[in-house]
Amino acid sequence: MTRTVDPAPAEVADRWSLVAVAGMLSFVAMLDMNIVNIALVDIARDLGTSAGTAQWAVLGYQLPLVALLLPAGRWLDQVGIRPALLTAIGGFALAGAAAATVPWASCLIAARLVQGAFGAVLFVLMPVLAIRSVRPGPGCAAGR
Repeated sequence: MTRTVDPAPAEVADRWSLVAVAGMLSFVAMLDMNIVNIALVDIARDLGTSAGTAQWAVLGYQLPLVALLLPAGRWLDQVGIRPALLTAIGGFALAGAAAATVPWASCLIAARLVQGAFGAVLFVLMPVLAIRSVRPGPGCAAGR
């Protein structure tokens, strides 16, 4: 009696859980980009600043996020997925914690700039993780 061996080695198997985690990270990064808009009045009041200055908390996140998408992709190519993912998650979380505890508007804007930079890496990582984690199905052109 002969035994059949699974044709897909363990390291090639689908890793949908990794795709789900990457999707959740992208969701958090997108949520963080938009949720501050809701809190702008409270931010201005709590930090004793104008609404226009508080608006920079939103722009401080969006500007580096958009500006660094291509450079983040290039950096990802150079350092690899795992180091980039760990750096992006850690940096994003630390910048978010800093933004939540700052006493001045200028510190909030600086923290949001840093968080936006790490958010760009998270957005770049999502499609890369999806492509590398899941094999194409039999109906896909790439799987033929």
